[in-house]
Amino acid sequence: MNVRLPLQLAIVLLVVGLPAGAAAGQVAGESKKRVPLDWKRDPKVGSPRAEPVVPTAPELPSELLIVPGGAGPSAEPSRTARPPGQGSDVDGLAMRAGDDMAHEAARLWGWREYWRAGFARGVNVALEDPRLGAWDHEEGMRFGRFDPRARALGDQLANEAAEGTANGDAEARVRQQFMDLSRDPVLDRAGARGRSPQGTVPGLHGPFAVAPIFDEVFVAYPPARTAGLSRDGRRELGDWRFDRSARAYDAQWRDPAFAFSIWRDRQRRGSPWSRWTGAQRDEFRVVFRARFLATLAAIDLRATYGAWRVGFEDGWRYGAAIQAEWAYRQGYAEGFDLGVGETAAIAFPYAYDRAYAAAYPRWFDTWSRSAHPGIGEVRLADESGDGVFEPGERVLVEADVVNYGGGSGAFDLIVSGRDLGPPVTTGVTFAGRSRAPDTERLALRVGDRVPPKTRTPVLVALLDARVETQLYVSRPLDIDGPPAIDADRIGGRVTLTIGVSNTSRRDARAVVSVVSLDGGHDVREDDLGVVPADGRRQATVTFTGIHPLDLIGGTSRWRASVARGDTIDDEREIGIAPVATDLSNPDLLDFMIALANTPQVSWSDVKDARELMMDRLRADWERAVDASGNPYKRDFKSSGTETVLGELVRVTQGGRRSLASPQVFDGLGDDVSVLCDDLPGAHPLLRKWMKKLAKRLG
Repeated sequence: MNVRLPLQLAIVLLVVGLPAGAAAGQVAGESKKRVPLDWKRDPKVGSPRAEPVVPTAPELPSELLIVPGGAGPSAEPSRTARPPGQGSDVDGLAMRAGDDMAHEAARLWGWREYWRAGFARGVNVALEDPRLGAWDHEEGMRFGRFDPRARALGDQLANEAAEGTANGDAEARVRQQFMDLSRDPVLDRAGARGRSPQGTVPGLHGPFAVAPIFDEVFVAYPPARTAGLSRDGRRELGDWRFDRSARAYDAQWRDPAFAFSIWRDRQRRGSPWSRWTGAQRDEFRVVFRARFLATLAAIDLRATYGAWRVGFEDGWRYGAAIQAEWAYRQGYAEGFDLGVGETAAIAFPYAYDRAYAAAYPRWFDTWSRSAHPGIGEVRLADESGDGVFEPGERVLVEADVVNYGGGSGAFDLIVSGRDLGPPVTTGVTFAGRSRAPDTERLALRVGDRVPPKTRTPVLVALLDARVETQLYVSRPLDIDGPPAIDADRIGGRVTLTIGVSNTSRRDARAVVSVVSLDGGHDVREDDLGVVPADGRRQATVTFTGIHPLDLIGGTSRWRASVARGDTIDDEREIGIAPVATDLSNPDLLDFMIALANTPQVSWSDVKDARELMMDRLRADWERAVDASGNPYKRDFKSSGTETVLGELVRVTQGGRRSLASPQVFDGLGDDVSVLCDDLPGAHPLLRKWMKKLAKRLG
């Protein structure tokens, strides 16, 4: 443990002024979560050497300019504006009120809105200038790096990492010495010193400080705190809260309806307005509106526009202050993390050496006084001795066990397996640093329902030592590799060649049986006689009378098995690959020609053959899509056989009348035309020539 940690905690207490218990808890918690920072600046550090210069305000955006004749919205649709009349008290008062409110709008309301728009633009310009916060970022890095909490946290993390790492290294060093039974372990100085790892502290991952949040800077630093703001700007900030997400400029100030509502709200009881009739009030409103717009377009607005520049300078100063504070907080958090890492890197080697020096003799004493069993080689044997672990057979387990520790002891050796029934146990007694005498063979039993060709684990346990080995459950005879298939599809004949291996250490008599799964359950057998240990034989069986379409379509299936007497050791299902969609195999077309030359044919055979031919045409379409040019067009013009459809046309054209059963091909052209519309992809020319070629089928 680090004896300097209480002293550093005391330093933290003096700096932050926390009670001892609270500080200890805080630092302990800081190793598990990020540390919230105060963002306090050093009062002894002055401001940057050179104050940033406010840039020149940009030109007023054109959309904020007042264009003569377009100062505000058009007149109300329900009111008909007319020029002011002569000698009317209503008109005269409306003209004077319109003049007064227009000047007030330009002097007060417009000035405020242009100042606010400029202020928002200035803030954004300052925030987009990374140079403004460079000095503050460096200052934050320096102050955060030397934050007392960073030093205390780094030291604590170093001690925690050192204690765990040194303890593991010391235990490994002692284990290495005791695992060699040919020598007597000695508590040597070289082992006690150890070697502290160089480089980074193990398991030390930042960040350690709570990351600053940009929006919190605006909350903590309101615009009124900014130095150098104009007097008018400070007045405007009195009743306005700057919000970056809201639109700063409001064009309502130049709306005559808005000006009229303000004028009307100022009228007291007994004023002319309160005595007028509804018609006079409507007349006043129309004249006021026209006069307000005319006056606002005619007066000199340079002073109003000047608020844009004043607001820009005030906003830029505020944005620069925000930028400086934000950069300072970012630098402070980075410096804090840097300080934690530097302190931990410096403290770790010393803490590691102390922790290792304490852990090494402790582990050496533990290994010297106690037993530490270990498991060496594990050997498995089957009860019959043929080298094959069969379902239902007992498995004999032997294990070499040793005590690496200096103390004696008695322990249970436990052998278990998921598919091997309940665990079995035997007692083992050790002397210090010795191998146990021959241990009892432990027997497990493979479950009767464990299928052959199953790999299942066997676990040998002795106190904390664990060794797992794999047991392969099988039978002596095994069907070796995929069977070879020799097929005459048109003739309906298949020959299957099946390899059989004897994986045991004893000779075994093998009989191979193959049964058809197509409904007839036709069985063929081949007695291989005695297959020698680790030997191999081949069985050959032939099936005839199979329907050609079953072989062409790949629907034929067989089940092959190899048996020793009444016990089936292995079996496998065999299938034949379909060739209907194999464009290089002519069996389907040859069968259809042979079928058409047969006087009497089955309607179901014709139907099945034509469905397979549709599948073949789909495969041929995919090949034509990927090919260059238009193979259907070439077959149409040259009577070629580049496509499957071209082959069909060549076979059927000119010889349809000589066929004994022409219904095999009758109407096939119409079926192909329907198929054309269902084929995938947008290939209009291929589809067009395919349909033309299909018409020749009739």
